[in-house]
Amino acid sequence: IAWAKVEDAGQVVYLLSDIFRLAGGAEGGALRYVPSLDGLTPDEVRSGLFVPFFASDDDLHAAVSRIVGAGGHFKTVPFEPAASRSVLYRSGPGRSRYIWTDKHAYAAIKASVAAVAVWDREHVNLDGFETICQMLSVTRNIPGVYVEIGVYKGASATVALNYLREAGIRRDVLLLDTYEGFSYDAAYSSPEKGWEGSHGIAASPEGAMEILQGRLGPLVGAGGSQGGLRLRRFNALDGEPLPLAPGSAVAAANVDVDLFEATEAALGGLAPLVPVGGMIYCDDPSVTPLTAGALLGFERFAASPAGRGFVKLMLGTSWVLLRVA
Repeated sequence: IAWAKVEDAGQVVYLLSDIFRLAGGAEGGALRYVPSLDGLTPDEVRSGLFVPFFASDDDLHAAVSRIVGAGGHFKTVPFEPAASRSVLYRSGPGRSRYIWTDKHAYAAIKASVAAVAVWDREHVNLDGFETICQMLSVTRNIPGVYVEIGVYKGASATVALNYLREAGIRRDVLLLDTYEGFSYDAAYSSPEKGWEGSHGIAASPEGAMEILQGRLGPLVGAGGSQGGLRLRRFNALDGEPLPLAPGSAVAAANVDVDLFEATEAALGGLAPLVPVGGMIYCDDPSVTPLTAGALLGFERFAASPAGRGFVKLMLGTSWVLLRVA
């Protein structure tokens, strides 16, 4: 951090950060480091000049608000970071991103990356993980359950469950899949080729569900901070309604079924259950050209009567549908 940019007018200057520390004996005299304001007296806050830097903007906002409320002063300065190891580590001034604005998202994504990398490194999708967290945050006061159609190995369900627990959101979670990959007849007869016979994770659907229950069950929040978790076999192309109680709503959902017809059918089945303010995350249509079929299904739904109550938004690098009418 460029301390020369801090104009010391006789004040004690505090580096206030949960990321950086003063190194090499720099601390002393009028230059000090504190990880939070909790150890300072009101007079020290009032008379000090604070240089704040936090991993999450909600912590930054709280600190700056407290400084101003106490009559203190703060100043931001340029800094030259070391090379960033990943999006998990904030580095360099410039535009923010969601993981740096929501400490619950940061904690959920960090835990999810560590877990998913063990059994499905290919699906460690930081951009998508951020979008799931943002959707769950935005819809926290919308009534209804969280539904995922297309669970596969459980990467996105992992981040959703971690976020619901971290943020203290009580919401039932319903995870729907064939749990046998693209082994059904419609996958073989589809005009979109390449998916048929793929995406199985066990010798039987029951085996896949047992694996996923073992991975995901421990992530459900304790102490009533989160609703229940259910895994159910479901194929959107069968034309059956979602396995929900009559009158149930879907506050937030994730559709990740890859195939053209399955994407259109899953969105069509969800749409009547999503109230105004509810959201559907659709990552597949943004992973083009690999998922051109999902894009076709997504756009066909959006142009249909069922889709006209939704607007399309690109959050980060992923499409979401927001119910507005």
